[in-house]
Amino acid sequence: MHGTGQGHTPQRANSQALKAIASQLKITISAQSESRINIYNGQLSERHQQIIKTKVPPLPIEGYTEVKTINQGGVYYAHLKITRDRLARGLTNELQRLDTKIANLRSLPDSDLSLLAILVQHHQSLLQASQLIDVIELLGYQTPSVDNIDWATNELPKRLREASVALIISGASEDFHLSLQNWITDAGLAINSDSSLATIHIEIKPHDTRYLFSQHHRKVDANLKVYDANDLILTEAISKTGVSSLNGELAKVSAELQLLKQLQEHDVWHLLTSSM
Repeated sequence: MHGTGQGHTPQRANSQALKAIASQLKITISAQSESRINIYNGQLSERHQQIIKTKVPPLPIEGYTEVKTINQGGVYYAHLKITRDRLARGLTNELQRLDTKIANLRSLPDSDLSLLAILVQHHQSLLQASQLIDVIELLGYQTPSVDNIDWATNELPKRLREASVALIISGASEDFHLSLQNWITDAGLAINSDSSLATIHIEIKPHDTRYLFSQHHRKVDANLKVYDANDLILTEAISKTGVSSLNGELAKVSAELQLLKQLQEHDVWHLLTSSM
């Protein structure tokens, strides 16, 4: 296989030539609906693809030979080649390295949430492994046994589809409750009071209304806690003050809207996994 590239340095020209070789392989794979990477991506919902990074990492190409590099007018042009055998061997080594990495990660988690967090954080490795298998098979070589990668590529989509959290809210209005439910479901999570994955607990505590300058002022405190099973993994206190010219209850609603806005600036998945 051959690739050519150009750049302002020999290294940049080589890099572009390697990308040219990789693109030849990727174009062929992308056209195959039954490729492993296409099947894997197809298991992820559109929302989950937005949550986790689905950009495929570059192919690690090693063992290439420089056919020729020239400099014309300050621009370097590189011509590289690599045999199918050397390419397949290098990709196989990388695939085995990734399988060992997943095996080590697989032994770490002690809860459903920590396992899901690890799988999400290393999603790029699963994408790369799927791509490597596709390329190795495209080159006509047999892939090694990768039981840990096989397990993870099946487990992550399954756990994302089944992911749910328990939501406990006290002291808040119905509108506040509904808005928080939407915040969670928009992140691709279901709400289930029996969830073993995690619990999000938000306690709202309104202060007494103060009447100042012809306005009703009401401070509202929110205490956010996130539990992994029974273990507290995150706590955050937020306070906002609402103002209304009509009454203290509407001032409380104003404060809740401000609390909602700040809470919804958080990524739900980050809240669940930030301490992992």
